[in-house]
Amino acid sequence: MTSSGKSNSSACIWAGTCKPLGGYSVWSAIPPLPAIAAAGDANRPIILVVAQTDSIDQFHDSIQGADASLSSLMVLLAALNILQGTNAAASYTKRVVFLALAGETWDYMGSRRLLYEASLGSNSTAGVDMSLIEQVIEVGQVGRLSGPPDRLSKLHAHSQKGAGFGNTISMIAALTAAAAEEASVAQVDVQAAHASNPGIPPSSLMSFLRINPSIQGLVLTEFDQAFTNPYYASRFDNGSTINAAGVASTAAVLAAAVHRLAGGDPTALKLNMTVVGQVISDYMSCILIPAPGYACPLAQAIMTPDYTYDTATSARNYAPKQYIGVLQVVPPSDQLLQSPWGKSNLARFVWNLMALGSSSSGQAECDPFEQTCSAGQVS
Repeated sequence: MTSSGKSNSSACIWAGTCKPLGGYSVWSAIPPLPAIAAAGDANRPIILVVAQTDSIDQFHDSIQGADASLSSLMVLLAALNILQGTNAAASYTKRVVFLALAGETWDYMGSRRLLYEASLGSNSTAGVDMSLIEQVIEVGQVGRLSGPPDRLSKLHAHSQKGAGFGNTISMIAALTAAAAEEASVAQVDVQAAHASNPGIPPSSLMSFLRINPSIQGLVLTEFDQAFTNPYYASRFDNGSTINAAGVASTAAVLAAAVHRLAGGDPTALKLNMTVVGQVISDYMSCILIPAPGYACPLAQAIMTPDYTYDTATSARNYAPKQYIGVLQVVPPSDQLLQSPWGKSNLARFVWNLMALGSSSSGQAECDPFEQTCSAGQVS
């Protein structure tokens, strides 16, 4: 707002005395959205898998948000990677949409904007009818997931209470069964959050329930009745505080549960925790560890970061930025929404990974510096 504090954000933006915060959310679907929908395909129910992408701190340039947001983002990306590699999505009776939301730390800006643009029929949500969302699984804080020696780690599934909200029994059953069977190698137990909880923790799911309370929605977290992290929303919430094994285990359970909920055959999903662990390790080296950061081999293969990194000295000319900040560029046309202009390294990294994961072959190169993805792959 303005320095006088006598106006609201809309008024000062209109007057030109302040600038809007903003960023770019990314979504992707499996099975991939066809360029031309087949008969009946347009009405396929949707399972929405959600994670947030940024954090907030007093010192914006030092934000990493490892547990606050990036642990859940890595789980989402790894789950997409697992399901894309099974070739089982063709048999799904439901479409699975993976959604990485920006700006949620600012009054759930990303999810509210997505729903607003969907209500307008914007090209940014073309192919996904929000009225078809049947189930939402949001991945919350899972970066510090761990359990006592010789015991399973525990994930907690939070749902909203009240007769007007969707029944999540089938979702919790799918998570529990997936953890006990095809994802048993992950050594994680999933259970419903304690009955004394008033409902879901602060989450993007609230935006969707506000529009349609009948949606079946869960928030999957490392905590039950209270969230505890002494480093939350500070520069100390970094990669050193994250349990990579717990993140990998959560991704395996999530992928297996979504596979079940979408109509896939549980016996068709084969999980290799060594491979899943390596995927998480690759993601961590790119988005959680400042050196090499986006100079990591995975990012270098799919994008060109906007900074330099000296491999010999580990010197870099940037600071980690997981803070949404001022919206730098508003694309003048829908065609330029997929250009790299004004987008953060994280947004472009997620965009390219999702595009690869949801393409028909899984091999398409789609760095916007060179070309765009095929129609329907990613938005």
